[in-house]
Amino acid sequence: MQQFFSWIVFGEDTQRFLIERNTIEGLTDYGVQFYSSISPGSSDSIVRNNSFRNNGSAAFDGGGISVGGVNNIVYNNLVYGNYTSGIRIQYSGAFNIRVSDNKIYNQPGHAIYVGNAWNSLVENNVFNHNGLDVVVDQGEGTVQINNVISDTGTTVGYGPR
Repeated sequence: MQQFFSWIVFGEDTQRFLIERNTIEGLTDYGVQFYSSISPGSSDSIVRNNSFRNNGSAAFDGGGISVGGVNNIVYNNLVYGNYTSGIRIQYSGAFNIRVSDNKIYNQPGHAIYVGNAWNSLVENNVFNHNGLDVVVDQGEGTVQINNVISDTGTTVGYGPR
């Protein structure tokens, strides 16, 4: 049996791609991962109208989507039942990432986690029955607006900034 870690990983200098209308499930790490160790990394790309479920594992952590890079948009996705986070905005150089209009539920950990990122926008998402926190903000200049939260963890939107 072949084991896959992430469905697809986008690295440095990957630009202007579209991931649309897929069901991505059962991977040991993230369903989709935009990796960037330096800016700009993956840029000017869109992830929309997908389903991310049951991704991640104890060995790798992982979750639905991990996005870094510059000017990337993640919207209108269904994200549920992943091992840790539904959506993570992270990696060095993550800048101007927009996460909007997603439905995120049944995450044992964070619905959305904003890590080492700048000027992220988290808006119009629906969170239901998630674990620890809805949006963990460890980034700089993150804006969170018009998110709908129900039956979820106790901490919403905390961070050092």
